[in-house]
Amino acid sequence: MGKAFAHKREKKNDNLPTPYSMTKQLLEQELFYGNGQTILEPARGEGAIEKIIKKYFGEENLWSYDINDKYEPQDFMDEKIDYDYVITNPPWSLWNQFVEKSKQVATERFALLGDIDFLSGKARFENNLYQDGKYNLKEIHMFVRKCDLRGELREDGRYPAGMIHYAWYIFENGYTGKPTFNWINNQKYILSK
Repeated sequence: MGKAFAHKREKKNDNLPTPYSMTKQLLEQELFYGNGQTILEPARGEGAIEKIIKKYFGEENLWSYDINDKYEPQDFMDEKIDYDYVITNPPWSLWNQFVEKSKQVATERFALLGDIDFLSGKARFENNLYQDGKYNLKEIHMFVRKCDLRGELREDGRYPAGMIHYAWYIFENGYTGKPTFNWINNQKYILSK
């Protein structure tokens, strides 16, 4: 699985860095408690999400890795340890697999950053990806402005406007209701032309 996974990470939209502000705004909106809970970031890439999580929760309970790591590659699909939370920007070509694997290893909840279009899809609907009755999609936090994440990471967290509506998808173990929809106002982080 690892080699196939690594090959897929080279596809368009599979290796986009997450602007620091996108993770910061998630953690300002969503309750992830930092009192000893363990957090996994399994698609670390350049370490952008990891950097913000460390600022909020410290690094003692954070584990992170990436299949494309030069020195110690790890494949999330092989993960056997449970964590309280998973927070990541997964490879788009493996969206469904990351949702399913996160349900297996995140004991409380997980957050995945993705295209709002991931809500649609016959296979996702028929396979109850978002509403399996045990570990349902609880909230969708959609960014008001469309984003372009293909640029370099900036320390100020800013990024250009783009063509894609991004959202944080929040799943909670034991949640059986329907998801709620919220907006994240990212206007101050959009670079002006």
